[in-house]
Amino acid sequence: MKHQTHILLALLIFALSITARAQQASTSHASVVDRMLFDDSFTQGIDATYNLDFEAARRRFEELRY
Repeated sequence: MKHQTHILLALLIFALSITARAQQASTSHASVVDRMLFDDSFTQGIDATYNLDFEAARRRFEELRY
């Protein structure tokens, strides 16, 4: 019984550490996406795409790459 408790506890700690790492990766990715969504070049590129000005949209989106 004691052996099973140790294994269960080890699996629980392992699962919690994996969850914490996944949340960290998710948070760092979300911050990059958030910055991009509020960037003027991105919003202007979306507006240009909506207005069918694909050349202007491409230029705006190219600005985001740097």
